[in-house]
Amino acid sequence: MELSNTELNIINDKEFLLKKIVVIKKIQKLFEILQRDLKGIVDSSEFIFHENVDVKYGKIFKGEDYKNLPYVVLDYPKLYSKENIFTFRTMFWWGNFYSSTFHLQGEIFNELKSKTIKNLQTSSFSNLYICVNKTPWEYHYNDSNYILLTSENISKIDQLPFLKLSKKFDLDNYQILNEKAKLFLDFVLNTLLK
Repeated sequence: MELSNTELNIINDKEFLLKKIVVIKKIQKLFEILQRDLKGIVDSSEFIFHENVDVKYGKIFKGEDYKNLPYVVLDYPKLYSKENIFTFRTMFWWGNFYSSTFHLQGEIFNELKSKTIKNLQTSSFSNLYICVNKTPWEYHYNDSNYILLTSENISKIDQLPFLKLSKKFDLDNYQILNEKAKLFLDFVLNTLLK
């Protein structure tokens, strides 16, 4: 085994890893503030949440290996059970983007599917993606996972066992992430699910 000059430079650079730790902590703090802001949207919404949906605390967690890169996630509001998934997930993916994703699956999805399709057909939306993957556990924006939602492909929702609608935000726009995520959650609760 040999290390290239680039690899040698990397293993000798302590500063990068120390800065990475600081950045991850700042993003976790940003997500703590976002969770409080999203709670304001939830509290003011007329949407009636399933009794098991956590609308009080949410969860922030981090990892080192989504497609080989670090990430931070906020799930709020959230419900993960064998029967149902109802979550609004905001994600930071190192070197790629921030995203907010609304995920419905199971009995809750079946109950809300026709209402959601109808409301999407009559609402205006822009830069909204729909997951077309066979698995709901991918978050990249390649065509095999997400496609831009249009009025012509709304019918795909009826063909899937889950619904994931997502918005992507540039990493440089972290200062407006909270506002964009709040607007998206408000759109979901007060437009799609009303």
